[in-house]
Amino acid sequence: KLSELEITLLIYSALLHDIGMAVSETDIDAIRSDSFPFCEVKFSAMKKLMGDDEKLALQEYVRRIHAGLSGRYIRENLKDKLVVPKLPTLDFTQELAFICESHTQDYDWIKSRLRTNEVRGDFTFNPQYIAVILRLADILDIDGNRTPYNLYKLIAPQGVSDEEWKQHYVISNNEKIVFN
Repeated sequence: KLSELEITLLIYSALLHDIGMAVSETDIDAIRSDSFPFCEVKFSAMKKLMGDDEKLALQEYVRRIHAGLSGRYIRENLKDKLVVPKLPTLDFTQELAFICESHTQDYDWIKSRLRTNEVRGDFTFNPQYIAVILRLADILDIDGNRTPYNLYKLIAPQGVSDEEWKQHYVISNNEKIVFN
């Protein structure tokens, strides 16, 4: 019983929720110089926590803020594209940005930023529901099927990234939810 806009939001959020992991060189320079305005945590503090390993500190820093960066990317780059068909002045950018940001947040954060009933033109949608579905899907999407071994070998991640990839290979239960 999902509306067309809810299905669209589910697909877009699945595709875009981790786009904040792709950080521009400009942002990396700002992060390294402790002048990144998007996060109150200073990179120098993160670097100190990571034993002065700059690469590891940068990976961890971005991993912690990537959901917010995904929201920023959506707001800054996709507003003109996330419009209701036949009604180009009605967009759902803010809701999609919050939905993508929500995948690393708790339910109180979701409740404070997203409502349960929104209307755009002829479409109704429940952003809170979509956010919860994205969060659950993100948590449940951990197994070897998600991270093909050939891709792992090609990328050859190191440090925390290597640990993130390897955690998927120990899960052998591909059927996360089974209906009886």
